[in-house]
Amino acid sequence: MINDEFDQVVTVRRDYPGWAVILDDLVRRLNELDVDIEVRQVKEKFGTLRFYFELPEGTDENTRHEVHDIVGTAEVRTSIVCAMCAAPRTKEGTGYWVLYFCDQHDTRDLKRYWRENE
Repeated sequence: MINDEFDQVVTVRRDYPGWAVILDDLVRRLNELDVDIEVRQVKEKFGTLRFYFELPEGTDENTRHEVHDIVGTAEVRTSIVCAMCAAPRTKEGTGYWVLYFCDQHDTRDLKRYWRENE
């Protein structure tokens, strides 16, 4: 089971508000499997969610595949939505940093959001 209060999930959920529903769904679906998942790291990399984990030895292959499918789906979903609001992605952020946004948001909006929510 994964506690949705897990620090890294909470941090990524807070920093990328458009991904909150995706992260909530990821945690809910993994918890429904009733398997102990050791979360190693949760972060943004190259504009999408990265969710690194380990499963206990002896976890059956079907469960392993299901966990990988759930995590992979969540990671892909973050590549097609705005990092600010979860609307369909229409553009990339500006500068050296890869993130995806809708027509209403851009990198400046996310940086402003971070300053306001420190």
